[in-house]
Amino acid sequence: MPARPWLSSSRRRLGLGLALASLLCACAAPPPPPPAPAPAPEVDVRDRLRFEDSPEGARAILPNSILFEFGKSALSDDAGPVLDLLKPAFTKARGQIVVEGHTDSVGSDAVNMRLSLDRADRVRAAILQRQVPPNRVESRGLGKAKPRKSPEVSDEDRQANRRAEILFPGETIDSLGGRQIENLAKALARAKGG
Repeated sequence: MPARPWLSSSRRRLGLGLALASLLCACAAPPPPPPAPAPAPEVDVRDRLRFEDSPEGARAILPNSILFEFGKSALSDDAGPVLDLLKPAFTKARGQIVVEGHTDSVGSDAVNMRLSLDRADRVRAAILQRQVPPNRVESRGLGKAKPRKSPEVSDEDRQANRRAEILFPGETIDSLGGRQIENLAKALARAKGG
């Protein structure tokens, strides 16, 4: 068979091309990893239901979204779903449930005491609508005596002090299932984009 010089040079070029291609592939940087999914935004602690243990018992701290406007005791429409989340705690509580109403430091002591009691009474009425017996729920007005933010240097501080808290005397966060309720509240807030 006659020699085909062009074939051997083609094979050499092909071999060199394959060697060069494999070398380039080996040196090429791997593709960048896909971007990590963005973490779900953390819901501001002031905007969600939370519990804390205190010397008196467990406290449910209601979110700012349902707190009170200046000089008012009306609950917002968002209060109902938050109080619905607390139903398991109302059921597990072995004793009294105490609603404490609070005000900011603006105004006289007498006006703030009356307003804080009105706020506590409004939250108590909303709790009673959730089939909690009336003899188990007490309301107290504390005026400006127990601020969350002190000194009040901004409107945000004053808003944080215009609040209601629900005290479960003798209970703990664990005995009420408070962490589970907090997690559910946080998940619901994230789902709503809050």
